Amino acid sequence: MARKKNVVSINRRLPARFDVGTFIFAVIFLILAIQFVVYLSKEHISFYEVTEKSIADDNVCQGIILRNEKVISTEKEGYISYYVGDGERIGKNAPVYSVDGSGDIYELLASEEVESSLGKKDWYEMRSDISKFRKDYTDSKYSTVMDFKYDIENTMLELKNINMLKKVRSILKENGKSVNMFEIVNSEESGIVSYCFDGMENVTRENIDEKSFDKTKYKRTQLRSSQKITSGSAVYKMISEEAWQVIVQLTESQYKKTKEKERINITFIKDNLSVTAGIEAYKKNDHYFACLSLDKYMIQYLNDRYIEVELSINAAAGLKIPNSSITTRSFYKIPKDYYRENKQGDYGVYSEEYNDDGESSLVFSKAEKFYDDGTYIYIDAEAIPSGSVLQKEKGEKSFVVAETVDMEGVYNVNRGYCIFKRIQKIYENSDYTIVEKETMNGISTFDHIVLNASLVKDGDIIY
Repeated sequence: MARKKNVVSINRRLPARFDVGTFIFAVIFLILAIQFVVYLSKEHISFYEVTEKSIADDNVCQGIILRNEKVISTEKEGYISYYVGDGERIGKNAPVYSVDGSGDIYELLASEEVESSLGKKDWYEMRSDISKFRKDYTDSKYSTVMDFKYDIENTMLELKNINMLKKVRSILKENGKSVNMFEIVNSEESGIVSYCFDGMENVTRENIDEKSFDKTKYKRTQLRSSQKITSGSAVYKMISEEAWQVIVQLTESQYKKTKEKERINITFIKDNLSVTAGIEAYKKNDHYFACLSLDKYMIQYLNDRYIEVELSINAAAGLKIPNSSITTRSFYKIPKDYYRENKQGDYGVYSEEYNDDGESSLVFSKAEKFYDDGTYIYIDAEAIPSGSVLQKEKGEKSFVVAETVDMEGVYNVNRGYCIFKRIQKIYENSDYTIVEKETMNGISTFDHIVLNASLVKDGDIIY
């Protein structure tokens, strides 16, 4: 039997093999990581689409309305019935209201049916008032609920009393009531009737100060009532003319911008009505005010005392761009006659140069015309060296290039690279600028420009 041989197993550690794939992957990963860090650390170039807009400074002011108004009181106590609608214009000696001392006529009027149906105009006005109230109401303006209630009550009272006078005369004739206890009161002058009383009817420009604009204690009262009133009570107001004023409180900056103006465009925030008003800015007790004078639309704000007004001090319309997009670039200013066309049809300038022998010759330099103001041509300052001597023809009068002009503009990127475009400002505020449309070598609506001009230069490829 054969003898088994002992087999000895020897484990040898093979040398590690170089993995090319892992190395390449590690290099790629490192490159991507570096690029990612660089991407996060560098400022990114953003773009802005040019739009056609208008901008204006925020100049909304609180105003106090002044009118030529007179409060009319009754000389007798009793129940009042009115025959004129709120805001209605009447002539002198026209019947306005009646006072019934005994209450007999008033009771007869209340017991009998008086026609007060809603016409198309009445329905339209009420729907318009309700719709406007629903649209404008916010919890922060809860006080407008009382204004709305007042307007609706006025409308209903007008409908109720519109045929009252005719009915009163009929009752007097049929029942033979004594005229001693009942009196129809006529107006003493012509004007516009109002039934809103707030105690500020005698306020004038002279006694308005900064404290007058505090509305916390302001209260408006509806004079028309079904309750019996005492002698001497206010029953209505008469506004004798449509000329009126609005006193607004200004900041010092607004005062400086308006003190030389005589007319100004304003907008009433309440209903977005824009009008032109006379203006007189003045200073009182270290505070600034302006008196706005108008001769129309007084009836529209008949029952308002405080009103917000926007002053159009600075406003403009055109192409709107961010201020961060604006930069400057230098251009040479040369007389128009020195900008020539060569035989190949290229445009530029001829400059005088000398060779080593001291002989002069005219050398043409191609230069793109950036702007033409009719007298001078503006070309890129890098197109020719400073101090170049320009000539129209050899031997003619020369012009030495020296003066540069810094022009404002933006970088247009419509073609994928930065092209400097000139702008002409109309108006600017802290964030945006309005520029002219259709200027030479300028921008147009829907152009794309660099948002931050400091990150690029002319000719940079963006994408």
